[in-house]
Amino acid sequence: MLSVIAASHEVEAYVIDKDLMEFFPERIQKQIQDKLALTFEPDRPYMFENVQKIKDKFREWDIFKVRTVQASLKNQHQVRLAEKGKTASVLDR
Repeated sequence: MLSVIAASHEVEAYVIDKDLMEFFPERIQKQIQDKLALTFEPDRPYMFENVQKIKDKFREWDIFKVRTVQASLKNQHQVRLAEKGKTASVLDR
């Protein structure tokens, strides 16, 4: 088992052998086991709902980025046309 304690720029890692767990009070052993049960392991796949939420958030982020870039380009185009004294016609696609 690996325990990590970090303070800003410093990380200490301790490897605790399972056979030595008996030296910890039962309360501490239970906390460690509970946290290990919630920890992601490569062999333990994510639940489908969590994966779907992550995919949805990535899609939302991608849509936001595309719309932001489109709005920025449209704004730049409007500014350039205004500088030349022309008006822009809007094309919807």
